[in-house]
Amino acid sequence: MGQPEQNKDLVRRYFEDLWGGGDVALAANYLHPTYYQHHPRNHDEDLAEPASLRTWLTAVRDSVSQMRMEVELIFAEQDHVMVYLRGSGNYKAEPKKPSSGAPLKWTTTAMVRVTDDKVSEAWVISDTLGLLQQIGAVPRFS
Repeated sequence: MGQPEQNKDLVRRYFEDLWGGGDVALAANYLHPTYYQHHPRNHDEDLAEPASLRTWLTAVRDSVSQMRMEVELIFAEQDHVMVYLRGSGNYKAEPKKPSSGAPLKWTTTAMVRVTDDKVSEAWVISDTLGLLQQIGAVPRFS
């Protein structure tokens, strides 16, 4: 298997095992010590180390039960991997809200850089508006 194929395998396992499986202890298996995640709209929300990703992942999974992340498309060239994912789960953040327990579906697109066989950098864009509409925080457009 060539380097782009190895990188694709790593990124697939990263999203499916760590994000879909939810075991934050696996982060050490996948994340480079210099890991950096770029927020697409607010650089104050960038994640600058593996510990910050573990904290964020824990918060996300505390809001979404039965979370799954499935790779739909994946491409690699040299040290970069582009992946398109479908996510699903059930909203559980606010038990007294009518949207609690609502099934969620979303898509995520990510560009990931691999260094020393670890995920070292990521640019991630998720369907945040769609998620907010599904939980009732933002009205749906007709």
